[in-house]
Amino acid sequence: MIKGFLLGLQFLTRLPVGKPIAFSTENLRMAISFFPIIGLVIGGIVAIPVVIIPFTEYRIAGLLSLLLYIWVTGGMHLDGVADVADGFFANRDRERTLEIMKDSHIGAFGVIAIALVLLSKYILYAQLSLHPASIIVSMVIARWMAVAAINWKKTAATGSGEMLRKARIGSRAVVLLVVLLFTLAVYNVYYLIAVAVSFFVMQWICRASDRAIRGITGDVLGTIVELCEIAALLSFWGVHLWT
Repeated sequence: MIKGFLLGLQFLTRLPVGKPIAFSTENLRMAISFFPIIGLVIGGIVAIPVVIIPFTEYRIAGLLSLLLYIWVTGGMHLDGVADVADGFFANRDRERTLEIMKDSHIGAFGVIAIALVLLSKYILYAQLSLHPASIIVSMVIARWMAVAAINWKKTAATGSGEMLRKARIGSRAVVLLVVLLFTLAVYNVYYLIAVAVSFFVMQWICRASDRAIRGITGDVLGTIVELCEIAALLSFWGVHLWT
């Protein structure tokens, strides 16, 4: 379990682990089980500015939270967003789409997608600066959605797709969901709306990926994390606005 947690930290963050962990199938499977917990760690770090900076300076707090997010994750999910945007919006056949996604160069659609994601997060971090728990929980939800996609969605016949297929965690994904739903229901039952909205976004991304490349890849998972986090943040903004 310790190796799985540390590998998950290496996989999803730039936080120093101290020693290399073997990238075996079993360790990866355990690491995926810890994705929501690692989301909690990331969210706790990202929420620091909105907790310690007065609400009157919420724009600065939002900007610092965004910079912390980019630092702690290394922007790895943003790279996936750019690759997916460039590949899917090129409207090419499957093979050419996969080639575009693997290309290290970024295209116009990728730049636009990254800009929109960063702008959305900045605005939402700032708007939710009085509700840091929402920022933290959004990252937990988004990473559970990645677990769900790995576990139940078809993977593309590529190197990363094959790796994801072997790393499915089975019933543990259901256990993680039950714990997440129960915790949110106890804390604020309206927070379950964010889970439902994020689940819809995850399904939509997976369906689009299935049409374009016949399954999900690591880049698609990064896109799921980023867009589901934005969906959760928007849901929390609506909840706090109307309740």
